[in-house]
Amino acid sequence: MGYSIDQELFTNDNSFITLTSCNDLIHITYLSASKTLKVLYDPLCDSKYISKSSDHKKITDTILTIIPLDYSHREIADSNGMAFVITLEDGRFITDKSSWIQWYDKGSF
Repeated sequence: MGYSIDQELFTNDNSFITLTSCNDLIHITYLSASKTLKVLYDPLCDSKYISKSSDHKKITDTILTIIPLDYSHREIADSNGMAFVITLEDGRFITDKSSWIQWYDKGSF
C-alpha cells in the first residue's frame, strides 16, 4: 500500500511529516535538540484524524490555552501543574492536565 504526504512542516532543524494511505497514517517527528526520531502509527478506522485536504470548515485559528492549576487547598508538596487546551481550527479541542508530583516524598519514583 502506498503512502502520500498529507502534511509537512519544517521549522529550524525540526521536521513533522504526516503520511496517509487508505487505511492508516504514519506521523514522523524529528527533533534536532534531542536528536530524536518519533514514529506514530494510527489505523484510520479508530482515528479522528482529519486530512488537510478534507472538506472541514475552518472556524477559528489554532489556539493554545494554558491554565494554571490551584492546589493551594492541599499540601504544597502534593502537586502543582497546568492544564492545556488546544483548540483546533475546525472547533474540536484537545485537553491535557499535566502536573508535577514529588514522588520522592512518598519513597518511590
